[in-house]
Amino acid sequence: MRESRLVRIAKLAYHIAQQTLPTYSHPKSRHDYTFPQRVACVMLKIYLNCTYRDATDQVRQALQLTRVPDHTTLYRTFAKLSQQQWQQLNDALLQHLQVNEMTVAGDTPGFRHDTASAYYQSRCGRTRRSWHKGGFAVGTESQLIVGMQVGRGPGSDAKGFAPLRAKARRDGVRKGRSARFGLLADAGLDGRDVAWTDGVPPVRRGGRLRAWLRVMRAELVERAKASGL
Repeated sequence: MRESRLVRIAKLAYHIAQQTLPTYSHPKSRHDYTFPQRVACVMLKIYLNCTYRDATDQVRQALQLTRVPDHTTLYRTFAKLSQQQWQQLNDALLQHLQVNEMTVAGDTPGFRHDTASAYYQSRCGRTRRSWHKGGFAVGTESQLIVGMQVGRGPGSDAKGFAPLRAKARRDGVRKGRSARFGLLADAGLDGRDVAWTDGVPPVRRGGRLRAWLRVMRAELVERAKASGL
């Protein structure tokens, strides 16, 4: 009988977590579940975009669990994972799938660091003065994150372009020093580190582009738009 896609994803998440993380998060924990089992449930919850209560019922057998972890256990597991561990999990996934991209798309969205809704903020008359800012480079073929970084806002998105490019080249782009790849992004990432071959619309300060590299990049972006990219 053919396995469902959900079970295959659960097994892959469990395999990646086993390779990357320690068996138990603390030597004196109760050891009811291994740390990779709990992390696999968390990753599946993120993939399904569901609540912690609904994340584990369908994968009990795939993760070799005698009983399903409580939703509070999964919440604490998510809170315990560090940025470095998330990076290690993502690197292991890219290596396992042998991701090899030639074009990646980048963006730097902002995330609030509290649970207050926009409606509550507007009623209270408060404005957010800072927020979390994530930089992500996603492979256009695999649709996987090949580079990521975390920062704080407000601030210029262009500052994160160079490190995001370096992480994408290291983890998900074809290997070799001379290997070139294209990075697509909006005008918010335009800056000195953008190459003329990148699909990043140049910001027109004063209404006119003077540097010939920026002119060439603008023409490249217009051609890409005309071709439906």
